[in-house]
Amino acid sequence: MQIDTRGGRFAISNPGGNVARNGIVEPVPFSTITAPTPQQNAPSTGVVTTNQLTDGVIEMAGDGATGPGGLTANSLQMIPYGTGSATNTFTMKAYGWRRTGGVGANLTGLWVPYLLASFTVTLGTATGVGGCDVNASQLLATTIALVTGNANVSNEILSPTGNVIAHIILDAKGAAYVELRFSTGGVATDCNCMVAKV
Repeated sequence: MQIDTRGGRFAISNPGGNVARNGIVEPVPFSTITAPTPQQNAPSTGVVTTNQLTDGVIEMAGDGATGPGGLTANSLQMIPYGTGSATNTFTMKAYGWRRTGGVGANLTGLWVPYLLASFTVTLGTATGVGGCDVNASQLLATTIALVTGNANVSNEILSPTGNVIAHIILDAKGAAYVELRFSTGGVATDCNCMVAKV
């Protein structure tokens, strides 16, 4: 999915539908022959958008075909949400993707994933609105805890009290793509995230 940084609007990380999987399958490297980009690799969520790109993959700088030194968005603002009951939790992991140059005789590029951060998300009682992409049956996160990553350096978490909506500013560390993977943990019914480049 490509997000327009000029409008500043949120996009849904998995527009094909919320993720109802319990457990996260860790991404593995793949050849550029297998798929030109992580967006065209095997779907991690089991849901594919109408343009046949994998849900959960956010384009930051593209495939790097222009070589090193290209400009990329530095961070993502993320507001997780899901379906279930208030106080239900789920896990969200963010991975960066970069590729090798594939330079040399008969060598192809290799897409390599790396973990940027992982979070435990707790749903509150604030909901979306009927008829919107985050609807009235979906609860927004009010508590977010960092599990893996560098707090207040690479990842800023605003997790207020009083059932106020929480969010994350994730440092993408120059990744060409950021992929979000979710696990309900058998607690929340399903999960997703609003994302915007910042």
